Amino acid sequence: MVVRMSGEITAENAERVDQGLRNALRTHPRILEVDLQHVTYLAGDSARAFLPALRTSRLYGTRVVVTHASAQARSTLQRLGLTNMLDIREGNAPDNGRPDSRTS
Repeated sequence: MVVRMSGEITAENAERVDQGLRNALRTHPRILEVDLQHVTYLAGDSARAFLPALRTSRLYGTRVVVTHASAQARSTLQRLGLTNMLDIREGNAPDNGRPDSRTS
């Protein structure tokens, strides 16, 4: 399953981002790819967009892989302490030939 995000991810849209991720997790994918290629800014207050979905992914045994993250997004994920819970890759995730979902 691939969730493609775009635009800015901030506290203002964190709930919508979280809901999109949790909707994708309802299918219990083995791997959930979160594609940040079109994310222009990942705010420092955006952790609440990811944490509930990360907890859910652990319950389902789903591996969450972040792909195409900019240097700014990677830095923010590291500052938020999320890099130890995520597999961050430059390109596509393995087995990403799954259905897409778009969220922003």
